[in-house]
Amino acid sequence: MGTSTLSRFQRGALAQLVSEGHHTYQDMADA
Repeated sequence: MGTSTLSRFQRGALAQLVSEGHHTYQDMADA
């Protein structure tokens, strides 16, 4: 149960990190 909650949190954090990284990449490409 604890591990399941942790992995769900990690997936959310990873998705957010990827989303922010992609946005930053687009900003640099536009520059």
